[in-house]
Amino acid sequence: MKPLEQIEERKDWLERRKTGIGGSEAASVLGLSPYKSAFTLWSEKVGLLEPKGLDSEWIEWGQILEEPIAKKYALVTQRILLDPGRFTLRESTEHPIMICTPDRQIVATEISDPKPGIGILSIKNAGIQFSKEWEEEAPVHYQTQLQHELIVLGVDWGSFAVLIGGNKFRWMDVDRNERFCSFLIEQEQAFWDLVQRGTPPAVDGSKSTKEALARLYPKDAGTTRVLPTESIEWAEKLAAAKDQIREAEAVEQEIENLIKAAIGDATFGEIPGGAGKFSWKHTKRKSYTV
Repeated sequence: MKPLEQIEERKDWLERRKTGIGGSEAASVLGLSPYKSAFTLWSEKVGLLEPKGLDSEWIEWGQILEEPIAKKYALVTQRILLDPGRFTLRESTEHPIMICTPDRQIVATEISDPKPGIGILSIKNAGIQFSKEWEEEAPVHYQTQLQHELIVLGVDWGSFAVLIGGNKFRWMDVDRNERFCSFLIEQEQAFWDLVQRGTPPAVDGSKSTKEALARLYPKDAGTTRVLPTESIEWAEKLAAAKDQIREAEAVEQEIENLIKAAIGDATFGEIPGGAGKFSWKHTKRKSYTV
């Protein structure tokens, strides 16, 4: 069980997060987050929805592994790390709506270090399924988060330390991108203006927005509402999309039937030239794989 003071500290931290845009929320503002859309974030900021996922097992393990990942980074880079505290919230002096909770502050003291001075460390714990996303650089939503934090803390560089699949460590330095930062500041201010006015951002086709709408409107009232004139165009696009889906499904079924007929009573069907292989196994649950 967590100590009472830690629970109170976390509760206060969560309340203060509502007063601005945090680093992990910056990608949502730009529509770059794979987890939360701008519409969902707006719904949370105006108080229509409670944030989800803050108590997930994934988040919990990320917090547990944060310290060993930080130690590995310090060992590899020979840099000094300062822990600001899990519930420390920093606010930008120039842009007060921009806030963040940095994982660690970096102090590069070695003369030979390519990044002398102060930086920010962003610590990540990634599943093995995300290993390819970290091959060249950090995923774009994490890069957006780090640039946001660089703005808030007024520093010129940061670094990522990531544990992939529980046993593969990687780290990389990232410079502040002034052009991107200017754009990010502009977009976050525009988003916060929508929050202040109570005006929602555009609805997109993301899963996050779909879930947010389901939470906002769990039941229907049994009434009829006149829709805006744009709904005529919506109806046309929806009908066209459904027609395309039906046509694609018909083509899919035809090709599947051709493959099954060609394979016959065999288990596999090999494509000429070694381009691939189909399988059609006659079991209770029939399926084929490419």
